[in-house]
Amino acid sequence: IPQVVGLPDIASNANSLNVRVVGDQIDSYKYKLGSAVDLDCSVNDGYSSSTDSIKMVDNSLANFGQVRLRLCVVARDRAGNWTNYANAYSYDWERDTVAPRLSISGQPTNSSAQVRIPLEIGPRAVGLRENIFQYRWKIGMKSETDCTVLTGYSSPKSVDESTTVDLTSLSDGDIRLCAFGRDRAGNWQSLSQSTEASWTKVPLN
Repeated sequence: IPQVVGLPDIASNANSLNVRVVGDQIDSYKYKLGSAVDLDCSVNDGYSSSTDSIKMVDNSLANFGQVRLRLCVVARDRAGNWTNYANAYSYDWERDTVAPRLSISGQPTNSSAQVRIPLEIGPRAVGLRENIFQYRWKIGMKSETDCTVLTGYSSPKSVDESTTVDLTSLSDGDIRLCAFGRDRAGNWQSLSQSTEASWTKVPLN
C-alpha cells in the first residue's frame, strides 16, 4: 500500500494539493480526488492515468468550496503489481476557507468595579469548522481603542491559555475589549469583523 507525504492538516484552507506518493519499490501511481461523501476509493472509476512516482500530485482545490475532501491512491511496484483498489490508500480532510467568528464571555455587561476579569474565548466546537484555535486581544478606554486597528493587540494565544484582563492601569469610564480569532484551518477573523465588548468601569466602594 502506498503512503503519501505532504498532506494537508485535517482542517486546511489550502487552495492546492501538492503531495508525493512514496513506498517501498513503488514505480508509479494513480489517484483521484473529490468530495468524501461521493468518492469511493475501492471503485476504479475516476482514477488518473498512471503517473511516474517521481512526479508529485499537483491539483488545484479552488473549485471545491467548503467540503470534506478525500484523496485515493493506488500504486504499482517495480514488478508490475498494482495495489488492489479495495486496499487503496485514502485520506480525508476538511477544506475550510471561511473565517471564524470568535465569542467572548465572562466580561461585565454594564457597570463594574472589577479590575481583574477572567475571560472565556470560543467557540470550542466539537466539529472542526468554527473551532477557534488561536486568538489575539486588546483592551483600553473606549474612546481610544479601535478594534479594527492591529496596533495594541496581543501576540497569538492558544484558546487553551487563560486570559485575565487587568484594568488596574485604566481610568474609570467606558472600556472596550477587542478580540479576533483563527480557526484550525488557518483562517483569521477579519479585523473589520473583530469581536468587541464594552462596559463601564466604576470606582471601588
